Amino acid sequence: MEASSTELAYQYIDQKPFYGTSYYRLKQVGTKQDITYSNMVAIHRALTADQVTVYPNPATTKYVYIDLPTNQIYTLKIINALGQKLPVNSAQADKKITIDISTYKKGIYYIQIADGRQVLVKKLIVQ
Repeated sequence: MEASSTELAYQYIDQKPFYGTSYYRLKQVGTKQDITYSNMVAIHRALTADQVTVYPNPATTKYVYIDLPTNQIYTLKIINALGQKLPVNSAQADKKITIDISTYKKGIYYIQIADGRQVLVKKLIVQ
């Protein structure tokens, strides 16, 4: 590729970025139509607590639902107030996880939602 004597700056804003890790690189086309690629850059967009909804909360029904911003696969753990890990009976479809809490006693629980890179914790009250 021909070298340019002029320094160029590039800017791009991804209008619909994915959560998790996305990879970006520049494709450069020279004046003679020769193509080179820049080094790849990894950008991680973290999941935040305000992007995850747990409902109903307090829970008075057999099921609790978790709405997520993406339909990637998440790992769930439910911890009771004593720090004990409980069995999780759940199903994930699209951007929603359904959890059967029919065997849980009344109390406070913590739902750990992991995407392989980070863990987010949401409080759940079962009445």
